[in-house]
Amino acid sequence: MKRGETGRYGVTMVGGEPVRAFIPHSLPPAPPLLLDGVLPAVPDCMAALERFLLFRGLTLYPRPFIHV
Repeated sequence: MKRGETGRYGVTMVGGEPVRAFIPHSLPPAPPLLLDGVLPAVPDCMAALERFLLFRGLTLYPRPFIHV
């Protein structure tokens, strides 16, 4: 896979010594991301995450499942 440049190196002085730091190109990338197939699934994903968090909350407190 060929990649183009993803950023540049900037040089600055720290403690009297020159140091190089990588500075990535700003977002959004070119070409733009295609999210057409992802966006319709977001509500389903949020509902599944809510169910998971509810179940996790119930299992942290096992007392309601213990019958004496």
